[in-house]
Amino acid sequence: MRKNSVGAAFLAAVAVSVLAGCATRVVRTSEEWQKLAQTDLEATHRFVIDAHPGAIDEQNPEFLKWAESGYLEALKLVPRVNSYDGMLAVTRFYVGGFKDQHFSYSDNLRNDDTPMHVN
Repeated sequence: MRKNSVGAAFLAAVAVSVLAGCATRVVRTSEEWQKLAQTDLEATHRFVIDAHPGAIDEQNPEFLKWAESGYLEALKLVPRVNSYDGMLAVTRFYVGGFKDQHFSYSDNLRNDDTPMHVN
């Protein structure tokens, strides 16, 4: 039950953050985008530690190493964020570092013809 509540809390936090940012239609300052990026990254990090099975897999010590070192690396990217795409790129960097094809981070608000812009 704990995993379900943690997962639901994670999804709720990400949904609030993404909906608050709603793609390129919202005009925000760099500082606002950076705050959203940090919020998403923190929620994802908490989810990984609290609910991802890799966090308790004793045969995969690299998972927890990346969970912490990747988080710190991703935090260093936050000051570069100035857009919706940049906001998503921070957490995608972190999630991508796990090299787990079953674990990804994406949005469903963008149309297929909406260009991505990452600084």
